Amino acid sequence: MISSNGPPPAALASGLLFSAVLLAPDDPSSPRSPWGQAAFGAMAGALFALFAARGMAMAAIVWPALAASLFTPWLDHAFSYRTLRA
Repeated sequence: MISSNGPPPAALASGLLFSAVLLAPDDPSSPRSPWGQAAFGAMAGALFALFAARGMAMAAIVWPALAASLFTPWLDHAFSYRTLRA
């Protein structure tokens, strides 16, 4: 049963685990470099917190990983070995 205050914490936690374990670390949609992966995780986590704080808890399950995936090519370029070395 969902109260007027939003979904129960267990539903939010299970959605977070689903997104963090299955969606975010998907190879084609995550950066290759370790620093790019750290920035990707921080971005997805910040988006999750933003959605959850705004009361959109069910949207916070999937959308942060998908939105962070849009920045994967940029993160790969920004944190590539050649870019950091030059």
